[in-house]
Amino acid sequence: MQNIYSMQTTIERVNETISRVFKRVANVQLYGLAESVAARDKDSERSIPAIVFPDGECYDVYGMADMKDVTIYHRLQSAQFQQVQSYGSRKEYNKENDLSMVVYGKRAAYNQYELADAICGAIGSLPEVTLSGVDHNLLQVFASEYNGVSCFLNPDYFLLRINYRLTSTHGCKKIDKL
Repeated sequence: MQNIYSMQTTIERVNETISRVFKRVANVQLYGLAESVAARDKDSERSIPAIVFPDGECYDVYGMADMKDVTIYHRLQSAQFQQVQSYGSRKEYNKENDLSMVVYGKRAAYNQYELADAICGAIGSLPEVTLSGVDHNLLQVFASEYNGVSCFLNPDYFLLRINYRLTSTHGCKKIDKL
């Protein structure tokens, strides 16, 4: 298994691989890791997916989505560790990050099923990526991304989620080396 220096670096590599699927199309937005951010409107609370910068500033991933044919971002769902055989006093672990790639697009530009197959074919060739499934249930994906918001997505658009796992081998970092 190949060492992966950071999940963010690997997500950038995944995005580079996906960008080759769209090599002739400039109307695609690829984001990195998004988080759920709490928002409050009058009397209601909800959460929205956003890119959060180190200074705490947030960028709503769908802020410009209607202007793009496809918008893609990633979500970390969980991380697991499993100790593997190592030598000496250093412990080695496999770290498995379960992620989701959320794909929002215009039906007039792409067939969602063919697009999902093309993306899966591209990232499935990366040695650190293991594909686990594609969720085409628009209502289910929307509800998990927009907690507290009724689904308002126009039928001109699709929303799907590609689930995948990133695996890396590394030793645990000491707190003073972060």
